[in-house]
Amino acid sequence: MQHRTVNAIGAEVGLSHHAVASALRRHGLARTSHAAKRQAASERAAEVAAGLGFAGIADYLGQRRAAGWTWQEIAAESGQPPSWLRRQAATCGLTGLTP
Repeated sequence: MQHRTVNAIGAEVGLSHHAVASALRRHGLARTSHAAKRQAASERAAEVAAGLGFAGIADYLGQRRAAGWTWQEIAAESGQPPSWLRRQAATCGLTGLTP
């Protein structure tokens, strides 16, 4: 599956943004806001978790926060910004993860 913008599809096939959007609606295909960025973030999360020996970012963050690690400590270990890590935790449904 490719995660591409409506504009990118339109540019590739030589159609306008509106023509592509209309075709997607006509064929019952849902548009996802920022699909390419969301896919990239998902891949980044998987790479970070795998690099640290975890099956997924939710497992990694859940285990570290349960062990009492701060966001700064997790950021230092993972090499990712604390704000990105907190966003990933929220996306995974990990709320109330305070040590």
